[in-house]
Amino acid sequence: MAERSALPIYNNVVWFNKKNNDQPEFFPKKNIIVKTEGNGDFFKNVTRDLRSNSYTATFDSKGQSEIRVPFITNSTMGWELLADTLGKEIHFTEPKKDIFKNYTIFSQPTDSVLRIMMHQAIIFLRSKYY
Repeated sequence: MAERSALPIYNNVVWFNKKNNDQPEFFPKKNIIVKTEGNGDFFKNVTRDLRSNSYTATFDSKGQSEIRVPFITNSTMGWELLADTLGKEIHFTEPKKDIFKNYTIFSQPTDSVLRIMMHQAIIFLRSKYY
């Protein structure tokens, strides 16, 4: 099961794909390390180290041509994958300081708002049950 994150990109899984005698392909390529073992045209299995995005792909004559394996997300990897997907650089900026000033918001008193809401609820209940 893929890891949940605030910014899921590519469903938080790595797609491993191998067609015929070609080199195995994987996507996304950023921050992913892949070691290969065995010979063959199909994936026997793909395992990931417990705490890193290092994968070991084992090949065999029987198996699957495509495998999806979850990757570990962190705060920087999501932004790097987003920048790679968009094809643009992402820059972080400092927030404007005047945003955090205290402002007074003027509104109706609470009891007058609740009175209107309760009146509408009573009318609804009367029409439904009487």
